[in-house]
Amino acid sequence: NFIKEMTIPADLAMWHTVLDACQKWRNLKLGKWAFKNAIQLNEKDDTAYICMSNIYVVLGMQEEANTIEVMKLEKKA
Repeated sequence: NFIKEMTIPADLAMWHTVLDACQKWRNLKLGKWAFKNAIQLNEKDDTAYICMSNIYVVLGMQEEANTIEVMKLEKKA
């Protein structure tokens, strides 16, 4: 709610912070939302892909983590 109610738009630093917290607290739903918003700002943002992949890893979702890694590589090409 805090991010939604901010008077200024969230930047990549804000989304990276949310993604990091999602990894720590294992919050997949919020992590997916933060990832979506981060890559909308910069689809080549390595940090967003790494953080989202890490969220999947800590949740034991290796296949999904691999998918994110592939997405990251495709955006670099």
